[in-house]
Amino acid sequence: VSAALALLTLCELPVGGERSALRDELGQSLVRRQQDDGLFFQNRKDVPTPVNAASNMLISAALAALHRQNREPVLLEAALKAVKANWPALAQNPDVAALPWLALTHDRLLLTEPDPAILAQAKTLGEFIDKLNDQQILGRPILGPNDVTGGFELTRGPHGSPPSPDWRSGQVLLLLALATRQEAIRGERNVGGWVLTAEQAGRFLGRLMLDSTNAYYAASPDDALGGVRLSFWDNTLDISPNAIALLALVELQATTHHLGQAAAQ
Repeated sequence: VSAALALLTLCELPVGGERSALRDELGQSLVRRQQDDGLFFQNRKDVPTPVNAASNMLISAALAALHRQNREPVLLEAALKAVKANWPALAQNPDVAALPWLALTHDRLLLTEPDPAILAQAKTLGEFIDKLNDQQILGRPILGPNDVTGGFELTRGPHGSPPSPDWRSGQVLLLLALATRQEAIRGERNVGGWVLTAEQAGRFLGRLMLDSTNAYYAASPDDALGGVRLSFWDNTLDISPNAIALLALVELQATTHHLGQAAAQ
């Protein structure tokens, strides 16, 4: 997984010299970790162990990004094989941790001709997003603070309890930001509606961040500023929520820029 993240990062940097060699070697090392069934594995105590759906989709996104740069056919083949191998399980049980990486794979895929399976996936991804959007908290809740507005209530509490969205709203925002600029996923839906949903989610993540008014209890307030908490009731600052939030906001910015350019044409 760390190799896939490193590869995605390298694919965003200028190409050249040793960096290109490292980028290509990382890609080949990931391809070598793909099983015949299309799933990837990692070695734990020298025992090949399958990785979960989110990790599979992350790796496929990294390979698709690298293929976009160097056009190596084996990378495209591996990415498509992974996406198609993981899809049956994701279609039955959509995993909000995996869907953003699947959308990123779709965004980075460079196909010479349409792939019916990929187009069918894109259509279903749009339907999944519709269902997730229905879980966004709009307006003032009957119980609880207004700060929850814009978050996604992915796990509902007992009947009558106040909504408690958490950092996973960043995963939904990442999915939405990537999907909004992909016509195959968006279909005939209202672009403005998806953008508004994404912007509200971005504001919610801003409220999850530690700022000068609530970082006083941190061991090092200056270092904690801007950190994304797990939830309003859990002030733990972990790597995953912050990485996902950062990536989601970067992709949202890229999407708004893309839509702005398209509207100007």
